[in-house]
Order: sequence, then structure tokens, then C-alpha cells
Amino acid sequence: LQTNQVDDFELGIRFLDDLGSFLLEVKDKDVKHAVAGLLVEILLPVAAQIKRETNIPALISFVGKLYGPTNELASKKQHKLAAYPLLTCLLCVSQRQFFLSNWVPFLNNALANLKNRDSRISRVALESLYRLLWVYMIRNNCDGNSATRTRLESICGSLFPKGNRGIVPRDAPLNIFVKIIHFIAQQKLDFAFKDVIFDLLACNRSQRSLYPERMNIGIRALMVIADGLQQKDEPPAMPKSMGPSASGTMQRLKKKTYITRPLTVDIARAIGLDQYYIPCRKAFDTILRILDTQVGRPLMMTAIQRGKEPDELLGGDVKPKLDLFRTCVAAIPRLLPEPMTYTDLIDILTRTTVHVDEELRTMAGNTLQNMLGEFPEWREHIIIAEITLLHNQLTDFYPAVLDEALRLLHQMVMTWKSAALQEKKKEQEKELTSENNVHAAPPLYVLNYASVLHAVEGLALVMLCQIRPQPRKIAISLLKEVKQIISILSLDNTDVPVITVLDEATPYVVRKYIEHVPMYERMSWNMDFTSICEKIAAIDTDICLVNSDKGNEYLQWDPWACALSGYAERKHLLMRCPSAVASAWPALYSRLIAVNAYVDPSMETDVLRSVSSSLRASSRIPSSASLSQLFTKIAAMLRWENMIDIRDSVVLGVGSMSAAAFETFFEDLSQRGILRDAMEKKMETNVRRRKRKDLLRLQIIRIIEVAVFRGLLESTMIDSLGNLSPFILDFIDSMRANLESDLDRDIAVVTMMRLHFSKLVAVIIDNVSPENRANLIPDEKKQSLFYLFIGWCSRTIASDKKNRENEVGSYVEQKAALAMTRLLSCGRIFEAQKSIGEDGYLYGWLEKLVSSANTTMQGEVEEMLAWMLELNESSHLLDWLMAQCYCQPSAVAAKCFRALVRVFSRRDFPCEFISLFVLCQAMLGDPNVADAAVHMIEILKRQFLDNSMVLSPQLAPGGGNISSPPVQLRSPVVTSSHSHCFPMDQQAVCRNLANSYPHLTITIFSEVSCRLEGARSQNQTNLIALLLPWVENIELVDPVAGEDACEGPRGWGSEEATQLLLNNLMYLTVCLAADHERELAELWRALALSFPANLPVILNYIYVVTVLSHEALLPYAKRVSVILAGVVGNRIAALLLEQLSTSSDSSRLTLERSDIPPYYKWKDEAAELRKDPIVEISSPMRESPMGDRFVGLCDDASKEGVRLLPMPAYGGYYSRLCTYLPPTTQPVQFFTR
Repeated sequence: LQTNQVDDFELGIRFLDDLGSFLLEVKDKDVKHAVAGLLVEILLPVAAQIKRETNIPALISFVGKLYGPTNELASKKQHKLAAYPLLTCLLCVSQRQFFLSNWVPFLNNALANLKNRDSRISRVALESLYRLLWVYMIRNNCDGNSATRTRLESICGSLFPKGNRGIVPRDAPLNIFVKIIHFIAQQKLDFAFKDVIFDLLACNRSQRSLYPERMNIGIRALMVIADGLQQKDEPPAMPKSMGPSASGTMQRLKKKTYITRPLTVDIARAIGLDQYYIPCRKAFDTILRILDTQVGRPLMMTAIQRGKEPDELLGGDVKPKLDLFRTCVAAIPRLLPEPMTYTDLIDILTRTTVHVDEELRTMAGNTLQNMLGEFPEWREHIIIAEITLLHNQLTDFYPAVLDEALRLLHQMVMTWKSAALQEKKKEQEKELTSENNVHAAPPLYVLNYASVLHAVEGLALVMLCQIRPQPRKIAISLLKEVKQIISILSLDNTDVPVITVLDEATPYVVRKYIEHVPMYERMSWNMDFTSICEKIAAIDTDICLVNSDKGNEYLQWDPWACALSGYAERKHLLMRCPSAVASAWPALYSRLIAVNAYVDPSMETDVLRSVSSSLRASSRIPSSASLSQLFTKIAAMLRWENMIDIRDSVVLGVGSMSAAAFETFFEDLSQRGILRDAMEKKMETNVRRRKRKDLLRLQIIRIIEVAVFRGLLESTMIDSLGNLSPFILDFIDSMRANLESDLDRDIAVVTMMRLHFSKLVAVIIDNVSPENRANLIPDEKKQSLFYLFIGWCSRTIASDKKNRENEVGSYVEQKAALAMTRLLSCGRIFEAQKSIGEDGYLYGWLEKLVSSANTTMQGEVEEMLAWMLELNESSHLLDWLMAQCYCQPSAVAAKCFRALVRVFSRRDFPCEFISLFVLCQAMLGDPNVADAAVHMIEILKRQFLDNSMVLSPQLAPGGGNISSPPVQLRSPVVTSSHSHCFPMDQQAVCRNLANSYPHLTITIFSEVSCRLEGARSQNQTNLIALLLPWVENIELVDPVAGEDACEGPRGWGSEEATQLLLNNLMYLTVCLAADHERELAELWRALALSFPANLPVILNYIYVVTVLSHEALLPYAKRVSVILAGVVGNRIAALLLEQLSTSSDSSRLTLERSDIPPYYKWKDEAAELRKDPIVEISSPMRESPMGDRFVGLCDDASKEGVRLLPMPAYGGYYSRLCTYLPPTTQPVQFFTR
């Protein structure tokens, strides 16, 4: 009905009047009731819209017409349900006087019907009562103090009987009673509190008993009244609907907003509630405590009895108490109990978050989040309380509850982050607006935030040990949120955020610990912790990569456990996040002890799957009875024979313990006598006991191996002088003695022991830098270990090049060979004089090792040789290594050469300069090491020739046109890459060297001649090639060769140099012509072309060797002549014709054989007749290179420009050309030229 315009209103009332007439006339009961219901539906909205009384005659007439007949109907039982609502509506739209005159009898009737056995009638009576009360209190403003009080006492006495535990009617909705109290409070606030709410909340009673419905109504009424007063709301509207609305009815309800901010004493005073508020809070305190005792703690999901259904638990007397509990939780933090401390309140709410009632759980979580936002100073305790609950009560036996609590903690931390962002924003705005712009100090409560955040990280670390993926995902989200909060709050008293450490450690962990998939696949992963967590969880272990043959079988059962072991290495979490680790440890330990209770070591059961996860992150282990019990069980499980997956997990877990825990564990083993049994050298006679002892030894070896692998060596097993601890040394020695014999033992166990013992020795040495290994293991123990390993790995280092990798011995042999290589680079070598002295017994084994076709060995050789050389400074070893560069295939030679370069790159090293200088030039021919060779040449130049610190332009091909950056010396690593910044052309580099240092020419030629004789074919090619630029420096000097030798430009030379060069070159031609004819021809040509004086000397030498041994050397003399004729044919012809035309040349000199190089001598017969000393042009050992007594034709030439060429030490190396010459006793058959 339109009530805005009188005409419209009157029109509607006429319609109502017609309906009223029809109601009075109709006799059918059902129709009468339907018409009455229709009138109620129309009148109720009208009554709600009327703010004051209406003076419209039509309405007054309508009320007067229907009131009497309807009152009569109400007295009849059959019409009561229809008449009560209509009578109520008529009173509600009537004038004030009519209402006050007629409502009392109806009120009394309604109050009497509240106790009616028919619940429908009692409910209708209540609905009528609370609408009439609204009209009485709100619209009509009561009717005098005493009368009003009497009415209100009567109403409240009926609804809330004194001394009764319940309300009347019992099953009515509580919000009706709340509204009734709200209506009363609009006019009579004092009455509403002192006479109604105080009674409902039992404020004036001290007994500890609950009246759930009454207290529920009292708390809700208090909240509604306080909200209305604080928001200065208009009086509440009249309740409209009296029942379910007809289908299709549109209802527009103004949404009520409730205040969540705390109702403080100051606010209560401001809105006039101060005298009532404190008693209510005290009552609220009592109610909360009783509720927690009766339906809080007993109904936590961790406390309920198994086998009971939720309906059974939450029904009966518990239901109203739970309703009251929900109201109380919803009222917080608006209403806070007094004198309960906030810590007690938070503890109650935190426990409630795992209540069996879902609605209560949700409300408690929301309340805690509201408190996080409202009370910054409480945040610390709220988070700590939730973490404590998770640690102490939510064990892994309640996975669903645990997940829900974790999600709640994540929501809380996110709420904290949002609040912190808003607070920071406000603070920044305040700073901008403040005049002095002085940064205010943060409140004191911020100082504790660091410890709380680290406690959250500690919990997350515990959850990362879960085998289920859901807690791990939440844990990662928590860690990310904590990092953001630390950043927002700009805290400077925190450790590094855990997620940062995990992200930074991830590449290291994936490379080192995740052996379950191939390396190329791992390298394609995103290297952040979140991605890796998902990847590792989904790993399908490749048994070809992780198995007992490879000695990493303890990794195969749980890839995630392996990863956690890596993250918990000392240098990562333990060192960088001590606070988080410290807060994680108690929870880990309690979980470990919880699992421990279910493990019976005498029965190999499938329970202890996650023990390694718990042991792994331990930062310390307390001394306690439970710990002793735990160690007892671990010791028993290490002997298990069948449950190998659990046993392996225990090995990984114990090996992953921190330094303090590890020492404690081994002290315990020692006290129990277990170590003594394991280290006993005497052979056990009983086969069964022998196998059990061997199994125990194997597990202890593996535990120490895992511990060393994880970096525990430095902190627990090595003293300040670099000595291995006596316990580890004794253990290794006892295992060595034990493994020397495998007679009558389980071959599978012994094989595993050998494999892991080899790995243990290797990993111990690997974990100490080579410079600090000098005192690690005593020499005699190194030697005995070496001989033990060499007996195991003969096939792996076999020199048969046809062996493929899968044919060269088992993994045991490979690991033994690796251990041997480590022993050789562990300080100075044992028995240095015998092992690596001249003809040392190690060289044969080393040669097999460097030439081994096994890929594992090939990867180890280079580093081993480098450290052996550096640590021992052995000239014999250096000579052997250079010899390997010449006599081994190019791939092996390259490794040996790189090992040399490594040593010289690190420091100045005593060496024989020329040998290395020649080697470097030869290695320039191998593209794999050409850059290393240039680097080495620079080192040698700086050490022996000049002070140049960078690559001189003359060394690089193309002279000064190189634009690439200089190569810095002392690079710690020499690359083995095939690509270079510019092409390393051997000829160009050697030519520049020859031009820069011509005085070294004959020394280098001598060294090359020596090296060529034992070198492989490819290396011979490189050696001959390097000679070409050097030979071009030489001018041959021979007094017998004739006057022509003194014409033209001059070079470097001497008679001794000429004899050595021609002797060696002829020898090489004889020996190597078949394989290297082209390279040798180049040498002869270069020698003939370099200086005019050289050709006559060469021809003279060809004449000499032909005379000395025409049978053996004539073919080669012819071959050299043909080679020379190809380039200087005309000159040769001219020289030969000149010699044919001269008179006999044998007038003074005759040729004789000699035992000493150059294996011949000229004898001057004329001088002999004059009794002068013989002039022998064959003295490489004389003091002066040219000789004072030299009588010949070139005496003047030496003074006219031939630069004297220094000879090598001891006259240089002469090739054994005498093997092709007849014996000295046989007379020389002389030919003229």
C-alpha cells in the first residue's frame, strides 16, 4: 500500500475494508484463515512504514471494525494461529491511545501462551510480543516510568524466568530475544543492562555454571546495543516478516555492518556504557574459560576419541554450548575478556582453530586474523601460539588437521604482510606531511619480530621434511612471505632469509646430490628452490645412475631426502640461518622420538621411512634417555640384512647429522663397544657372525663417507695441523687390514666394502685442498693403502687400448684406481727416491694409467699429474712427463702437457729450460693445446729469457697486427677448448721465436734431435716442423769446403755447430725419410737457401759420408743431392764443375774414421811431415767454439761476420750416425771428388 499520499492510502484502506468485511462474513475456516493471513501480509509493511500514529479516519474505522471480532477469534483454539498475527497487526497500525488501552490484555494473553505446549502457538505468541514491544518502546515511547517498568519486568520475567537455566519458549530463534532487549535498551538502557543482560550473563553470580542460551542472548544483545550506540544508528526498524515469504517476494534489506575494532573502556565511556561494560567483560572471561574447559579442549581434533561420529560429539547438551562458543569467538576482538591476559585468550583461540566443529574453526581463524590486524603488539604471540600448536599437538598422525593449520598460518602471515604494508604506507605519508621530517623510532614490539619470523621459517623447515607434497608447498609459500615481511619492515637484526639461502644453494645441491637423473637433464631445470622442489618430488630414479654397483645406493630411496641433506650442509642452512634451524630442531626432535616409539629393531618393519629427514636438519642433539634409546635402535638397524631401504635411509640420516651430533653418535658407538667389534683385525671364525660384522663395517664406512661428502671433515675429523683424527686413521687402517683377505667371506658384502672403502679414502682426500694435504695421512699408511688398491684395479689401468669402458673392470676397480690417484696427490709421495726417482717403480703404473682407455681414468689423470709434480718438485717426474708428451697419442700427450702448464701457471718451478721450450713449440702443432703452449712459452720467456709479462706481438702470427687482448700470465686454469682468440700457427710462432732468440738455435736443434728418436709419428712431424724457422738462422762453417763459403750475407754458426747439425740431419734423413720425407726435404732446402756459404759445406759433407760408407749412405746422399738440385740446381752444377776442373784436392788432407762425434777427422799429411800437431776439425768438446789452433781456409771468414753460435751443454746431442758407418778398424776407401 502506498502510504506517502493520503488519497492512495485511503484507496488501499478501502480494499482492506472490503477484505475485512469478507473475513467477517465467510464461514469456511480455511478461507477465513487465508484471508487473515493475506491481511497480515499487507498490514505488516504498513505498520513498519508508520513512524508516528496516523489520524486517517478510514484506518481508524478499519481497526475498530476488525479488532473486536478478531479478539474473539483469538480466544478460540482453532482460530488462534490465524488470529494472533492479525490482532498484532491491527494494534500496530492503531492510534497510540487505542494501542495503550487494548494491548495489555493481549500482552498478558501472549505471555501466557509463551509456555503453550503447541510450539507453533508459543512461537506466534513470541512473534506478536516482540512486534508489540517495538510499537510500545520505539513508536509510542512507553507510557510512564512505573507502568513501563512493570510491563518490562512482566515481559522479561516470562521470557527469562528467574532461577531458570533456559528461556521461554525454548526452541525459538535467539535473535528474537536479542531484538527484544535491543528495543528495551532504546528507551530503558539501564533496565536492559542491569535487569536483563546482567542476569543473562550471570554478572551478579559467582558460580561456575553455564546457561548457554541465556548467555548467548546476553552477549549478542550487548554487541548489538554497543554497535548501535557507537554508530549513532536510528532506532531499529520494526520486524517485517512473520514467517517464510511467499515465493517470488522481493525483499530489500539494508545490510547491517558490524564493528570489529575493539570496544575499549574509553569508547564505552563515550557511548554511556562504562558502568555496565566492566561487569560484562568479567562475565565474558568466566564464560570463555568454562567453555574452553567443557567444549574446547575435549573437542579438539587431536583429542577426540576415535570411532565417534561428529553428530554424536556435537549433539545433545553440547550444541547450545557450541552456539555460545561461536558467539564468544565472533565477539572477539570487539569484546575482550577481563582480567584474562591476551596470551591466554590467544591460546584459547589457537586451540579452537583445530576444533572438531568446522564453523567454530573458521571463526577462530578469522578472529585471530582480525587480531593480527588490530593489535600489532600481539602479532608475535599470535604467530608463536600457532607455531607452538603445530609443533606440540599436531603431529604427523593428523595429516588433514596439520594441512589445515598450516594453511591458516599462511593466511595469518599474509594478513601480517598486508597490515605491515598499510602501516608502512601510513608512516611514509606521515613523514611527508611532518614539518621536521624526523623519522620516528619504531615501537618496541617490532624488536621481537625477527625471532617470530625465524620461528615461522623453522616450522617451514620442519614441514619440508614431510613426505607429502602439500605441506612442502605451504612451507615454501611461508618462506616467501617471511622474506617479503623482512623486506617491508626493513629489519636489520635478522639472519639471511631461508628461501634466499635455499635458492642460492639449489644449483650446488642439484649438481652434487641429485644423481638420480642424468646431468644434462638436471642442467635444463630452473635453478630456483620452488621449481626444484616440484621436480625432485616427481623424479623417477634411473637405476643405471643410482645403484649399489656405483656405491651411491643410499641415495636411491628418497631423492627429496638427498636434496635436504645437501641444503642442510653446514655452509648453507646451519651457518647462514642459525635462528631458523634452532627453532626447527625441537619439533624435528619430537617427531623423531614419536617415530622412534614405533620402531622395534628386532623386527624389520616398514616404519622408519622418514628418520633420515629428521636426523638430517639437526643442529644439535641433546643428551637424554630418549637419545640413548634412539642411538640403540640406530645401532641395531645398521645391522639389518633385509630392510635395506630403511637401513640406507638411516645411513643417509646419520651421515647427514651436524658435527656435534656426529661426534656424539660415534662416542656412543664407542661406549657400546660397537666400534671395537667393527675395527677388530682378527678374522671371525663363525661365518654368520663374520657376515654380520662385515655388514656393520660397511654401514660405518658408508656413514663416514656420507659425512665427509657433506663437508664434515674439516669441522670434526682434522686437527689444526692438518692431521686426520686418530679415530679415522685407526678405522681406515683396520678396514685396510680387514680387506686384505676375502677368504671364506660373503663376496657381495666384501665387494661393497671395497667399493665404499675406496670411495671413503678418495672423498677424504678430495675434501682437503691439495696444498693442505701434507700431514693428512702418514707415509706408511699411504703406502699400504696404495698397495691394497693397486691389487684391486689392475684391469682398470690395463694398457690394452682396445678395451672399451664397460670391459675395463668393475666399479670397485675404478673407485680403487681413483683412490690411488688421490693418494699420489696427497702431500709428498711415499718413498720418493724409489717410487719417482730415476727408474722409479711408479712410472710403469703411471704410464698404464695415463694411456688407459677408461673414461673415468682419463678425466682424473691431468689433475693427478699436476699435483704430483707440484707437491714433489721431482726433476725425474718432470722428465718422464715431458717424455710422455712425445711418445703418447695426441689426446694423452695433451693431458700430460696441460698438467705441466697447470703447475707452471701456479708458480715458478725448477726445470730444464730448453727441454720445455722445445716441448711447447712442438705442442703448438696440436690445436687442442696450442693456446696452452703459447701461455707456457710466455711463462718460460719471463722466467728465463726476458721480463715480458704479456704475449709479445712478435710471438703471435702476423707480427704486430694482432688486435686481440694480451694473454695474462698465471691463469689458474688452462682451457682445453679447441677455439682460440686467434689461430695458433706453429710456423709463425716458431719463426718469431727463432728471429728473437737465434743464439738458441743449435741448442734447440740438439734437443729436437734427441726427442725425435723416441717420439710418435705425429709428434715427430711437429718436431721437424718447428726446426724449419730455426735452421734458417744457421750459417755452416767448414774449413775444408773451399773459398766459396766466405761469400754473401752472414748468419750464426761455428764449426762444431755445423758438424752437429749435419750429423744429426743426415741421421734423421736415414731413419725418418720413409715417413717424413717431405718435412726433411723442407729442412735441407731451408738450410741450403738460408746463406750462400751453406751449399758448399753441405756438398762437402755429402762427399764425406759417401766416402765413409758408400754402401749404406750413398742412396741417402743421392736423395739429398736431388732435393737440393730442386732449388739450387744451377749453383750445384757450377760448384761441381769447378771442383772437377781443379787439381787433386788430396794433396794435404786425408779422411779417417773416429770413435767420437762427428765420427770422422781430416788428417793433414803435409803438416805431419813438418812434425806439426794434427789439426782435427772434429772437436765438439773444446773450450772455444772456433778453436785457437784452427788451420783452414775460413779463418778470415769467422772474423768477417759469422756470429759465433753457443753450443749446448756437453757439446750437445749427436745422433748415432756411426751405426751406419763401418768400424774404425776398417781403412777408409778414398775417392776423389
